[in-house]
Amino acid sequence: MESNYKVYRYLIELIKSAINEETPPELPAGISLKKVYEVAVFHDVANIAFYSIERLNIKPQDEIYNNWMACRDLAISRDINQSYAKDEILSKFKIYGIRSLEIQGTKTKLLYPSTEYRTMSDIDIIIDKENLSKAQDILKSLGYRSKIKNNREIEAFRAPNINIELHTEYFYDDTKYYKKLGFPFENFDNHTGECEVDINTFYLYSIMHLAKHYFSKGAGIRRILDVYLLNKKYADIIDKEYVLEKLKIAGLVEFAKEVSDLADKWFGTETSNNILSDMEVAVINSGVHGTYTNLINNMIKTDVGQTQTNGKKLRYILNRLFAKKKMMSSRYPILKKYFFLYPFCWLHRLLKIMFKYPNRLFFEIKAILKFK
Repeated sequence: MESNYKVYRYLIELIKSAINEETPPELPAGISLKKVYEVAVFHDVANIAFYSIERLNIKPQDEIYNNWMACRDLAISRDINQSYAKDEILSKFKIYGIRSLEIQGTKTKLLYPSTEYRTMSDIDIIIDKENLSKAQDILKSLGYRSKIKNNREIEAFRAPNINIELHTEYFYDDTKYYKKLGFPFENFDNHTGECEVDINTFYLYSIMHLAKHYFSKGAGIRRILDVYLLNKKYADIIDKEYVLEKLKIAGLVEFAKEVSDLADKWFGTETSNNILSDMEVAVINSGVHGTYTNLINNMIKTDVGQTQTNGKKLRYILNRLFAKKKMMSSRYPILKKYFFLYPFCWLHRLLKIMFKYPNRLFFEIKAILKFK
């Protein structure tokens, strides 16, 4: 881990220099720019790091340099395409009376020196649940292929690289942050037909959304950078008492402090050291979207408190085989009215996993056996 950490430390220095428009440090002895590039791609921050790479006195070999530059160019292209797509969709929603609220990446991008610095895999928008069908028709008219999932959200895609996710809540009832932030459209202006999330809610949502990822599949360097920029802009202007109370209710006071400290250690003014915290190791190993192994390990860890490892494994297996009512009802909404259909839905779920996702099933079994 020590040699690998040197690679990460240098990558973080490159990102820090790019964000602050400073001269980056030259490559230290003992690591290669090829390895730094691979790690940057793994965390989807290669585009940011390139702004420092092109300012180095000793640059990487042509092939690596060109690949790195391509990451930067792709990020610029996607940012332009996503910005156009977002504006196009929101404009249509406004015309047809669909209330909408920007959240996640499109808001976080504005914290960066330039919006193309912050890549995002999809565009997330919140709408009213009763407008799902109407929104889907609009997306179809704009050339998107889409589907409504669990009667509460829409996933849509349009070539070459536009992914859309329409949500109907900040968080759903299968997460611990459900209803922690109130109604998304409480600030909706009926005269202008527009809605903007307030800074306290955006700050809280960002921390909760990060925690949701961190405690499931994991969260990478890019999300820690988000926190650094979030604190830099909002830490002194949010309602601290209100935010603290909400974090207490969500059980995230310590998490928010720890992740803010890590963000400052990496990108801010805190003096760095080579002592790796558990969070630091977890972030380094996660990559941009986390790993399925992390998800399984975290699910097993949180299952039964002090139960021994073998007990945790058995409990996890039973919970996966016989999913709880809340989870099954979210996957099969019909169970909310007719729970006696559970055995049929259970069998459908089991067969679907076995025949549609056999590789995932094999990987999960392997991860369970390796869990310590």
